[in-house]
Amino acid sequence: MELGSRPQPFLIRYSIDQKTAQEMPFLLTDISEARDVAHTTLRFALRMNDADNGAADIFDGHGEKLGRMAVLFDDSGAMNHEHWTWFDGEKAPLQ
Repeated sequence: MELGSRPQPFLIRYSIDQKTAQEMPFLLTDISEARDVAHTTLRFALRMNDADNGAADIFDGHGEKLGRMAVLFDDSGAMNHEHWTWFDGEKAPLQ
């Protein structure tokens, strides 16, 4: 966080295995920080729920959709990996 930057409200709506799980409000400085929080908390929620895919929609304090982050864990092969994608803006896919 930059000195003098003011936190602003963001809402992150989580979906795990195609089911909407919950919404969480956060006070963050910008969309970059909101994406970091969404990624970290979504990964944690997936592991806690023993799920392999999920998404997080990020909204600003006025309810405008800023984008969607999707995470997929592939633990099926010899080399397990994670894939994540960010979709910008209001037209980001809903499911």
